[in-house]
Amino acid sequence: WLSTCGTMANENALKLSRQKHSPARMILGFKNAFAGRSTMMAELTDNPSYKVGLPEYNEVLRIPFYEKKDPQSAEKSLRVMKEHFEKHGKNISVFSFEPMLGEGGYQAAPREFFIPMLEFCKENKIAVWADEVQTFTRTGEIFAYETLKIGSYIDLCTIAKTAQVGATLYTEEYNPQPGLIAGTFSGSSVALTTGIEILSMLEEGYIGPNGRILDIHKKFISMLNDLNNTTCKGLLTDAGGMGLMVAVTPYDGKKEQTDALTKRLFNNGLIAFTCGKDPVRVRFLIPATIEDKDIEVAKGIIEKSILEGK
Repeated sequence: WLSTCGTMANENALKLSRQKHSPARMILGFKNAFAGRSTMMAELTDNPSYKVGLPEYNEVLRIPFYEKKDPQSAEKSLRVMKEHFEKHGKNISVFSFEPMLGEGGYQAAPREFFIPMLEFCKENKIAVWADEVQTFTRTGEIFAYETLKIGSYIDLCTIAKTAQVGATLYTEEYNPQPGLIAGTFSGSSVALTTGIEILSMLEEGYIGPNGRILDIHKKFISMLNDLNNTTCKGLLTDAGGMGLMVAVTPYDGKKEQTDALTKRLFNNGLIAFTCGKDPVRVRFLIPATIEDKDIEVAKGIIEKSILEGK
């Protein structure tokens, strides 16, 4: 189902899950999640600054996201999910998750982290919703759930950004009842045509294990690690992400430091944004058309901007 933006696509996915599991209302979601800024999606978004003045429905049950320094991370998250289920049982309609946290810090998790929770949801008839508004086409495959090889678990999937429109995808089981979802403007023919053309272009050498997207990822991560090991030693740690979505923790990861760095980067010729909290990271949404020589240019700008803030 098409919508004008990713937030509306996410709202439609929530409607579909609740239609199937009515009157279940509760949502399982990760800490530091982002799903949009509308009244409904701000509830699912785990950021108080995006909820100022909005009503609180207390319908979201939080689960800790992957912590790569903790070998028990997957077990802990599954345990929290089971505790929520034991307490709320059939009042849980859906498990909503970003295959990689976006605004929450560009934090990625391995397949092994997701599988136990996804299997638990299937066993207990909880809908599984992959929010791919940000990750769609950007992780090396068309869908991030393909990159993670978890597609067989997905009931609902929302996309936007690269697609040029928001779309809610669903299995036949979640096909909406008449009247549940509608809209005056669900996407123009120009946007749809552009989105299809982008997909066609990406399929020509960009997607797949040997595609340009993963090549860019490896080279950009390598560049950041090289800076961290040489001229910017210890000042650019934990470089990671998926595909074209890359982030790194500058300095001590303090908000003031990272905010100041993004301004220096901009003044020096490179656009970047912040994401996450404790630590606050700097993120790069890399264009698929970038050339290797451009990565070298970015390296020089990042090095200059980091050293200016020492």
